[in-house]
Amino acid sequence: LKRPPGVVPSRPTGGPRCKAMYANPSHASQTVYYPDGPHVYGAMAGDGSAPFDGCKGAPRAFLRGQRRRMNILPLGVALFVPWFLFAVIFGAMSFSIHYNLPGITYSVLGVGFLVVLFIASLAAHSVKQRLTNDPEHEPTWYVFLLLTCFIAWVAGACVGDINFAQNMAPFYDITNLNLYTGVDPGSSGGQMLMDAGRILFTEDARLDLTKSMAFKSTHVYCVAPVGRRSNASDGQLERLVNYDFWAVGIGCCTSDGPGFHCGQFSNPHAHGGLRLMEDSHRAYFRLAVQ
Repeated sequence: LKRPPGVVPSRPTGGPRCKAMYANPSHASQTVYYPDGPHVYGAMAGDGSAPFDGCKGAPRAFLRGQRRRMNILPLGVALFVPWFLFAVIFGAMSFSIHYNLPGITYSVLGVGFLVVLFIASLAAHSVKQRLTNDPEHEPTWYVFLLLTCFIAWVAGACVGDINFAQNMAPFYDITNLNLYTGVDPGSSGGQMLMDAGRILFTEDARLDLTKSMAFKSTHVYCVAPVGRRSNASDGQLERLVNYDFWAVGIGCCTSDGPGFHCGQFSNPHAHGGLRLMEDSHRAYFRLAVQ
């Protein structure tokens, strides 16, 4: 069939005309059907004056979706705010501010929880906006930030408190007591050093392992006296009148007599010690000494 004169071929314009299309892309000759256009074989749609702008009314499966841009600001906030919150809470619960100023520590903890509540209100508002007003609104960042900040707050408080109780509080207890140096275990008595937290003995101080003892109550509590080396060349230890300084340990000796091997017991350069701060163990060590 020949084309009528005066008709300029053109591609179909968008709009409601583009209704149906073969879904199989392997068909070499796909046909566009125009239910509201001329039903004459060979007739061309349009008058050639409108440019081709694609099938606006075609299903989304035949169109390329628009790529969304990533907003770097919410990403940075979601990454660094929970980390910063954990660091502040953990530091406040772990270090000297908890030991010296516990009221300020719990105030910091409360402020951190208020931050979590504020983020929770933002997340709730964003979810409500998605459900009621704007179906295209995505509250993902607020929900993610809420979960991570809550986990950071709980983890910072719990882990910080455990670290304070097991590591930092005993350290601060020791450093707040007095330091004595050059203590002679043969001439210095324990009554003179009641406020001692750290003691550095003289160079001739040694552990007298032959006099080590133990007491067993579920665990084995081990003790060994701090003696003094004699002036003789054989390096033997003097027999002292009183032994006021004892090295202690748990589970590092035999329960039936000598065999003390706690800490740096065999190090000839170890001449110092820390005060026992654990009150629950003190009575068992005292029984071992008696």
